[in-house]
Amino acid sequence: MEKRQHQRHIANLEALLKNSQGFKSAGCIKDYSSGGVLLELNLPLTPAEQRALASGSELQLLFFAAQGPQAIPVVVAHQSRQLLGLRFTQATRNQLACLATAAQTQEQHTSAALPAATQVSTADAEAALASALATLHDFMDDHLTHFFELADNALLTAAEQQRTQTEQQLLFDAMLQLRAQQSPIRQQVLDTLGKAMEQPAALAIISAQPRVSTNAQSLSLVGKEAFEDWLLVRVAISRAELQWRDDLIALQVRLDAGYSLRHGRHCPNPFAPSAICHALHAAITPLQLPHEALRIIYECLQAHLLSRLQPLYKQLNQGFAGAGLLPDLDPTQYLADQALREQRQTSDRATTPPAEDTATSAGDSERPQQAVVPQLQLINRLQQSRRSPHDPQASEPPQVNASTLDNLLKLQQQLAQTQSPQLNEQDLHSLIQQHAPELSGNSADTIELVEELFTNLTHNQHIQPELQAQLRKLQLPVLRQLLSDPALLDQAQHPLRKTINHLAVLADSQSMNAEQNRTAVTQAVQSILGNPEADSFRTVDTALERLVHREQRLTERNLGRLRDRCEGQQRLQQANQAIESALLAVLPSAAPQPLLDLLEYGWKALMRLTWLREGAESPAWSMCIKAASQLGDSVRETPLTEQPLAAKDVLKLVRIGLSKVPDELGRHAHLLEDIALLLNEPDAFPRSRYQAPILDSELRAARLQALAEGATDQRHWLQRARKLKPGQWFEVNRGPFQHQPAQIIWQSADMTRLLLANRQGTRSLTLELDEIAQMLCDGRMTSRPEFSQQPVEQGLDALVQKVYARLALDASQDPLTNLLTRREFIQRLEKVVNTCASLGQEYTLTFINLLQFKLINNSCGYAAGDRLLRELSERIRSMLPTDALAGRVGADQFALLLPVSPDDGGLALAQALKQALEAERFQHGDDRFVINTAVTLLGFNNPSHSAMELLRSLETSAGLAKQGGRTKVQRVRPGDEQLEALDEVMQWMTRINRALDADQLQLICQRIQPLTGNTQLPHFEILLRVLDEHGQAMPPAAFIEVAETYHRMNAVDRWVIEHVLEWMLCNEGLLARFGGFSINLSGHSLNDDSFLEFLFSALSRYPVPRDKLIFEITETTAVANLEEAADFINELRGIGCRFSLDDFGAGQSSYTYLKRLPVDYLKIDGAFIRDITRNPVDYALARSITEMGHHLNKRVIAEYVANSATLQAVTDIGVDYAQGYHYGLPLKLDDLAQALQSTTRNA
Repeated sequence: MEKRQHQRHIANLEALLKNSQGFKSAGCIKDYSSGGVLLELNLPLTPAEQRALASGSELQLLFFAAQGPQAIPVVVAHQSRQLLGLRFTQATRNQLACLATAAQTQEQHTSAALPAATQVSTADAEAALASALATLHDFMDDHLTHFFELADNALLTAAEQQRTQTEQQLLFDAMLQLRAQQSPIRQQVLDTLGKAMEQPAALAIISAQPRVSTNAQSLSLVGKEAFEDWLLVRVAISRAELQWRDDLIALQVRLDAGYSLRHGRHCPNPFAPSAICHALHAAITPLQLPHEALRIIYECLQAHLLSRLQPLYKQLNQGFAGAGLLPDLDPTQYLADQALREQRQTSDRATTPPAEDTATSAGDSERPQQAVVPQLQLINRLQQSRRSPHDPQASEPPQVNASTLDNLLKLQQQLAQTQSPQLNEQDLHSLIQQHAPELSGNSADTIELVEELFTNLTHNQHIQPELQAQLRKLQLPVLRQLLSDPALLDQAQHPLRKTINHLAVLADSQSMNAEQNRTAVTQAVQSILGNPEADSFRTVDTALERLVHREQRLTERNLGRLRDRCEGQQRLQQANQAIESALLAVLPSAAPQPLLDLLEYGWKALMRLTWLREGAESPAWSMCIKAASQLGDSVRETPLTEQPLAAKDVLKLVRIGLSKVPDELGRHAHLLEDIALLLNEPDAFPRSRYQAPILDSELRAARLQALAEGATDQRHWLQRARKLKPGQWFEVNRGPFQHQPAQIIWQSADMTRLLLANRQGTRSLTLELDEIAQMLCDGRMTSRPEFSQQPVEQGLDALVQKVYARLALDASQDPLTNLLTRREFIQRLEKVVNTCASLGQEYTLTFINLLQFKLINNSCGYAAGDRLLRELSERIRSMLPTDALAGRVGADQFALLLPVSPDDGGLALAQALKQALEAERFQHGDDRFVINTAVTLLGFNNPSHSAMELLRSLETSAGLAKQGGRTKVQRVRPGDEQLEALDEVMQWMTRINRALDADQLQLICQRIQPLTGNTQLPHFEILLRVLDEHGQAMPPAAFIEVAETYHRMNAVDRWVIEHVLEWMLCNEGLLARFGGFSINLSGHSLNDDSFLEFLFSALSRYPVPRDKLIFEITETTAVANLEEAADFINELRGIGCRFSLDDFGAGQSSYTYLKRLPVDYLKIDGAFIRDITRNPVDYALARSITEMGHHLNKRVIAEYVANSATLQAVTDIGVDYAQGYHYGLPLKLDDLAQALQSTTRNA
């Protein structure tokens, strides 16, 4: 019977044990429990080490997990020379979970079967390994020399570009340290790689360990700088491993087959990118270089060394294969077998009861880190939010019985065998209802997901039309597998997902093998339909993958040819530039005619050929220039040529040069005669000025200069064009591209020309920078980053956006009348108000108040009242033009917006509407009710009043109309009392100027509190309070509204930032106690080109921690200026600031904007939070926004949290921060320091 306190689990995980006194020993964790581990050391302990460990001092146990390096505090419970029993002292739940996951992952890798190796003698295997290590040594020794030179130059360049002397000095010091330690670092790297076969743990962990925090509350975390350093290493490794994936797999499999260590562990790979990066990291870690220097060093390592590993891997694999180690290994087949094996293991584990979870046995109640929500799970949550907004279990996948799956299989096989009409997206639901009706209800979301996925996939204009129907037939087998395994589409390497991606690639109508691919796709679809096994997709994918690889090879060949053509053209232009530059430097102001003829009819062609073949540093190029210079000296008073040649040698040089270029016009003999005469009689020929041709580069530069000096909008688009890089995807409408995808595949050296090509490289378009700027401006070239995704990823992403748009539409559309909600109507009205002046358009705003509606509700019931509202809304909708807006803005109130003035039809339509609404009585049973309305309208064509004010004036006028008999449509005109009251807002202009000049603005701050499990510090949003001349607070809303309307908000923003930075500098010692300040930025500031410069200037004058600054922008501001907002955010995030997207969720395109804007936080629109405990739609939308934010790695903030019930609701849906009166009223910024100090004393 097991009598241990904790259940133990077998493991085989490499680890490192160390302490603060310098002890460090690598080993392998042999078993583990929630109480501790058994560690087998690679090398026995010395007696001194045994005595030191027996003292009971705390050590750190380090190991790698998927979440990153982990460090657990331990003490030695018992020991021998090579075995240590280690007891955890303060292990958290997260750490134990990471240990269990890492151990299980290693066990899966260890248990993976290897291909049978050919019998190889030990001597031959050792000789092959020795030869491979020698090859690695030579490769590294050769490339490290150039790497150090490259890193030295890069550090110097980066230092010169720094903004401050301190930053410059840091990089200069790093450069000098690296230069001084170059030889020891090189030797240590070579030694580490050479010994990697003997000491794998030392290579894998010592070199990548981050410095561990000693804070008891964050023992599972590492220091920020250490983690960023570790992240640099991991990024470099990941890029290289992805780049050389197949070669690395073949190399690892051969090493495992020939040199596996004891205990069944994988053989360490000293040739892998991870080994090289870890070895270098271990060697340079003692230098304690700053993070920026390490970033530059690893970029150089990636560019010069890691990107050139393929020839080494080819040579190593050939060497091991030649020695008899798996000479017939096929990495692709090996991976396929591994995937099938893992799939079976996963299936076996799914049917086996889980063992005790070591993570849950720990006493720590720490909340796990927020996981990223996969796309498919997010889609399910969004779909269920629409159907069951208040049901927290609604997103659980439905249970499907075996008989239902059998029915689907029979239908699938019937489809494969019969020649019935081809399945399309509308047929799936009807087929399900007919053959598996039980799925229509509980699996409706899954069915809809499959339909939408294939709709997005097959409605692509590039899919061959005859193959679209074939692909849609796969809906049934995909549905079957999704019902069995709801999460399979979230697994990037799942055979089903890979197969669909491959089929979509092969079905492309632009493929160069379209006919052959059509047959392959059709056969694959038929094979899947006729195969009842779960691995039906995997069985066809091997053949499909070969065809896809062929497509990729052809594509790379085509793209390579296009790039080579552009490179050739560029080199030709560079040669012409070099020729003209050289000639202008050596020719006289008036050159003799024979010299000009020589240049025109042969010598420039020779110079071009020489520059292209031999380069500008070659002797031949120098002689070409020298000949032209000396011929020019024949008419120059002061010779220019140093060490001139004799006349006969010049003539001989010219004769030889001309012989190397074609004499197409038969002029060479005559030219030689003239040159000979010129050398003897310089004055025998007329002279004229050399006219250099106007080069394309000069014309291009002139056009760009004119564009840069043109209007502001032209400069803006030119600046955006300059930022484009190869690899970006666009939808292009020009030349061979008619609203089709195109990728930038080449950029000229001067970054003034780009080459775009389609996926296959069969269509291309070369564009100048000014052309690109114009196309970006007029919409003929639109950024489409999603084109870089695989087809399934595109489909799922489009589905996320589509489902979210439906959910957002539910929130923006009144469910009873299908008109806009009040919130949505006002938002759209606000946009029209802000743009009407620039468009020169006058609008009519109409307000309809239904009278005595309460009487019908009370006497006939709510159902009758709802029916009346539906009938009236239908009458309104039927009479409106298509470009009008209609909203239900109150229980019995409607608002209309028409793009015409009252005199041009707005008033007439309002009168007709009133007459139509009142024409018929409302009948309910035997009762008949007269319908009366109060209708008011106004016209506007400038943004002098806000949308709310306009609507409020009409509501007020409607109240007056009720008192005045309500028989006519009331028109509100300038001079009316209502508008005169609104004009009072204008008086705020003087108040704004006075407030800024006399410091009559006051800053207050409101706490933004992290919720349960969030270890971040609270931060504070900066709010504005306006004081009058007596020091009393005035309403800030009117102040801000007028400031924005009359473009004074920019000055307000600057005032706020200056005062916040000044407070931070004066209270620098308190900044560590909270997370920072969140400062609102207006749209005027975002659109001001000088605002970014002001911020940089302010941050240099106030050297405060930039990560304590969070700038808030509203969603509506970002929507209106999406690209500008992204640029602005990237600039400030680059220096450490953070960003929050405020009022999120109001628009139907919110998901798109959130993906495109690199913000750190999103703040849910308070309108969804205020009534979250009473309004199911608000609850559903808030929960969906939270899920979406986490899916995109954003922190989510809920504002308007006024009570404990609201707090509980936002906590339940997973919000990360809460803000509102529940945490108290905002306090003055001047009082914050005292409050923070008081809180610390109380704690």
